[in-house]
Amino acid sequence: MAYEFEGVQYGKLRDMQEARRTRYVQLLEEGLNFTQAAHAVGVSKRTGKVWRNGRTRSNGRNERPL
Repeated sequence: MAYEFEGVQYGKLRDMQEARRTRYVQLLEEGLNFTQAAHAVGVSKRTGKVWRNGRTRSNGRNERPL
C-alpha cells in the first residue's frame, strides 16, 4: 500500500509521518501558529502538541520531542 503526502508517494507509513513532522516544523519556523501548522499537514492540534513536547507512553517509554 502506498501513502501520499503533498503529492509524494511513500512506501511506508512511517516515512510519510516523518515527512509530515518535518513539514510541520518548517511551517512553525515560517510563522504559522500551532493550530494552522497542524491543520496544514493534516493532523489535529493535539498531535502537533505531542510532536512539539514529546509524550510518555503507558509503558513508561518516552517519545522524543522535535
